[in-house]
Amino acid sequence: MPDQPSHAVRLVDVAKHLGLDKSTVSLALRDDARIHETTKARVREAAQALGYVRDPLLSALSRRRSRHGSPDYRGVVAFLHHKSYEGPNWFPMTYFHGANHRGSELGYQVEMFDSAALEKPEQITGILKARGVVGVILPSLHSAEIVPPLDFDSFTTVSCNFGEFSPAVPYARANHFAGVRMAFDYLYALGHRRIGFAPLRHLYPLEDDFLRSGAAWFEQFERLKRKDRVPLLHAKFKDFQAHLAWYFRYKPEAVICSLDIMRGTLVEAGVRIPEEVSYVSLSVSNHPQVTGVIDRGFDVGCSALELLDLELRSGRKGVRTNNFSLAIEPAWHEGKTATAPTGN
Repeated sequence: MPDQPSHAVRLVDVAKHLGLDKSTVSLALRDDARIHETTKARVREAAQALGYVRDPLLSALSRRRSRHGSPDYRGVVAFLHHKSYEGPNWFPMTYFHGANHRGSELGYQVEMFDSAALEKPEQITGILKARGVVGVILPSLHSAEIVPPLDFDSFTTVSCNFGEFSPAVPYARANHFAGVRMAFDYLYALGHRRIGFAPLRHLYPLEDDFLRSGAAWFEQFERLKRKDRVPLLHAKFKDFQAHLAWYFRYKPEAVICSLDIMRGTLVEAGVRIPEEVSYVSLSVSNHPQVTGVIDRGFDVGCSALELLDLELRSGRKGVRTNNFSLAIEPAWHEGKTATAPTGN
């Protein structure tokens, strides 16, 4: 028998224990077909061990929804995609899964449209209209080449994240400022003082580039003594020589990296993690062994769909003069790449 918890275990506690999104844990406990069987087994085992009991009011609400069937159909939502995003850390797919899940609950059919696959991109407005699309969800538009030639006045549009070339439409995003502060808090509590931050900027800046760098600057100057401040690494994602030059020049006790990119470079150079340097990533979704921040891309997608639903109900189309955003708070994942400095 597991020890009885001192407080009622919540769904978020199970998610934090496993390093998963709360939505993933919820779906797994409902035996949703979209969740892998291995993940379902892990979630059920952890829930039982932690003493999680589902709220009877929520269970009753779910049964009521089942009796009344699916929500009224509201139309097709286009999730625009560009092939340049594809790769091992393709965040828009996580956003899509979240939007698709929330859309099914609210009565929308969310479909992915690849704007790069069109022979004549300028036809995209007509294609979406012919498909009966009522709303559009954009990824963060980080370069001019992937901006769809869309007539925004014809659609209600929202975005996931915000890029240099994004239109002024409501958007959902991870709270990257809070994520950086969470990472500094964690390392500071372990006893680290010489904390190096590697934001690894995009070719064209996104909003999260400014938020991460701003939070790091705040932490460096408000919390750390002058002798402990490590200059930020100003380099591109794949400039591995610059990454190593920065590390060996300043020899920080701990490194915070915006993505899990530097870890492999450091290990290949003979740096032992966490024995020689603690390592924290600001995006650990695909790397459970790494300590760091879960940016909850699934929930960003869910929230983008909710923003779209709000805009559709208000009858708004086109870009806005009074734009707004919704920031999703990050979660922390306890991995194996950070430890207290030697001597603490």
